[in-house]
Amino acid sequence: MPDPAFKLDPSWIKPGAAVVDVSYQGNVDVSALREPAYVTAPDNRIGQVTRAMMFVNLIYCARAQHARR
Repeated sequence: MPDPAFKLDPSWIKPGAAVVDVSYQGNVDVSALREPAYVTAPDNRIGQVTRAMMFVNLIYCARAQHARR
């Protein structure tokens, strides 16, 4: 089980980035971001299928990026 106290380090987020928080705990501290970013609201919950498909698409993107090298 993920640690509910985990928060995404704001230094990992580039200015203007789109951050989609797919956790149940709300792991993005919007007030800690130094630069403006687009972040989904913590109460904007998504379903399990949407979450699974996001990870599938992330794998596709990683494979495509690796193939370009």
